[in-house]
Amino acid sequence: MVELARLPIPHMDWSSSDAPQALRKFKDLCQLYFSGTLKEKSEPEQISFLLIWAGDEGRELASTWILTTDEKKKLNTYWEKFEDYVALRSNFRLADTNFAP
Repeated sequence: MVELARLPIPHMDWSSSDAPQALRKFKDLCQLYFSGTLKEKSEPEQISFLLIWAGDEGRELASTWILTTDEKKKLNTYWEKFEDYVALRSNFRLADTNFAP
């Protein structure tokens, strides 16, 4: 993994006030690695990198999902679940905001 040694490590900021935007930036950087330096890695190996980069909170979140054996092997499953999570949190925060005059 010498190729990764000098590159920035992707990091997801789960506490961001704009979590969907933070996830988009995180996903963009991860996908650059997965289509470049890590493209020869299998999908399960790429999922392992994603979970490492997602940090403790991301791994804790992923551990709560009920996935089939096939879903566990698909990188897209993890992106969809993370996107659902941040969208839900974003909608919750928006609902808490009082827009009354």
